[in-house]
Amino acid sequence: MFAFKKIAFVLLGIFFLIFLGMQYKNVPLSNRMIILGVGIDAVEEGYSLTVESATYASSSDSQTGLGSKVITCVGETLGLAVRQVYNESGHTPSLGQCSTIVLGEQTVKEHNVRSILSYFSHSDAFNDVTVIAACKGKAADFLKAQVPFDSSISSALQNTLLTQHKSTGKISVSLLQFTKAQASPTGASILPYIKFKEEKGDQSKNSSQSDQVGGIFDYSEILVFDNGKYVATLEKEETDASVILIEKNVFHSFTINETLKSENFPSISGVGSIECSVDMQPYFIENGVKSNDFSAVASACCNNTQAKPYMDISISMKVQRLKTDDIGTPIDLTDRDKVNVRSDKSIELQNHIRSIVYEAIEAEKRYNCDFLDLYGVFHKKIGLNWQAFTTVNPYWVKDIEYYVFCDVTFD
Repeated sequence: MFAFKKIAFVLLGIFFLIFLGMQYKNVPLSNRMIILGVGIDAVEEGYSLTVESATYASSSDSQTGLGSKVITCVGETLGLAVRQVYNESGHTPSLGQCSTIVLGEQTVKEHNVRSILSYFSHSDAFNDVTVIAACKGKAADFLKAQVPFDSSISSALQNTLLTQHKSTGKISVSLLQFTKAQASPTGASILPYIKFKEEKGDQSKNSSQSDQVGGIFDYSEILVFDNGKYVATLEKEETDASVILIEKNVFHSFTINETLKSENFPSISGVGSIECSVDMQPYFIENGVKSNDFSAVASACCNNTQAKPYMDISISMKVQRLKTDDIGTPIDLTDRDKVNVRSDKSIELQNHIRSIVYEAIEAEKRYNCDFLDLYGVFHKKIGLNWQAFTTVNPYWVKDIEYYVFCDVTFD
């Protein structure tokens, strides 16, 4: 009897698996469109969706390699635009390998980005680490550009903003990070702002890419959003400081003006960080007196507008002279290449870092937008009392006071 029940159970399991298999609609690979990246532009009819799909391109020497093709479709919603891609191509869009989402400049500045990206954040087809960025001009034009060292624009963005962003010193924002930022109490978020710098001359020998424009990317600025609405564009130095405060274990590079003891080096040299740590200590300040008795002070601050949030920011950085073959982390070739750097140059670099950090925090105060997530630092220390304080003091970002310590040593 027991053996019969066991056999019946096994047969039931087999029939169940067969039933599930019958429900699965298998789409042959030849009928799929493997999408590497998408670009979004808001248009009068709804949304213009530009997709970059993977293809196999044949070269003149009969070899094949991975290439890409770009198609643009329009729909009243992003879902309908994706459907239109299928209607026009006859291939089922496969979004599981999509590595980048690029938003056009006018789209992010005139529309709510949170609303636009909600389609992707609620979709099971997209990977949480899909990189998001905004571009200068239209996303459709951006995805048609050509870069010299990658087979596609999407691959180049993925390499720079995800795979190698710590060694290139760039801000990287994934779909998951952006969604979490929008759900935070402040609703502040950022996106890399990428400009494509066109290079003149013949960029490709492949006739199938003759309509593409060659060039390189400029990642020197970021865009700031408040609850999905565009607030401001941070300039290069403000962006550099934001990278220092937001990203961990990221390579930073600077230039110093100096006259070295060795005549083999120029007067202007590049240096790069080999270690960098940032420590933020929150306080409350009243009448010039700081206090970290958070439980008592935060409760009192809810009924006392004289007390203000205060933060000490300590930056410790070890740097080393850059050489021509350095990619992200300075590496000594030989000990004899080391040249002592005068101590006053450490002070010069410290003052520069402090200056740009001040600029970034002042930008946060000016726009009353906590894109540096100082809220999270206070909340981690104070907890519910900080929530109560910010409820009573909604403009706490503009009121915050701070001091930046910076210690730079040369290795």
